[in-house]
Amino acid sequence: MDALLTMNEKRYLDEFLKSVNETKLSPKFSYLYSSVISILGLILFTAAVIITLNNLNDRVVYWVFFPGAIGGIGTILLGIFLLKYFKKVEEKKKLATIIKKLLN
Repeated sequence: MDALLTMNEKRYLDEFLKSVNETKLSPKFSYLYSSVISILGLILFTAAVIITLNNLNDRVVYWVFFPGAIGGIGTILLGIFLLKYFKKVEEKKKLATIIKKLLN
């Protein structure tokens, strides 16, 4: 049962292998990148809460807490997004190596 690839499938595989090789970001330190970004977001959120609790008035809530909370949560979410992105890139690289081995 020897299945041959069509021309469209070969072209698609070639484009996929080229796109995997063109990625500039290395997923080597993905856990480090995403954890540092998430920790910075947590520090920003915590600092906003502490400053707000020390000086509790309307002005501090509007000018410190809301921007600090939104920025901190956004930064944490950015770290989580980067972790998932780097995992996808790593899976694509593994898949590309498997496809290269099967084509040879």
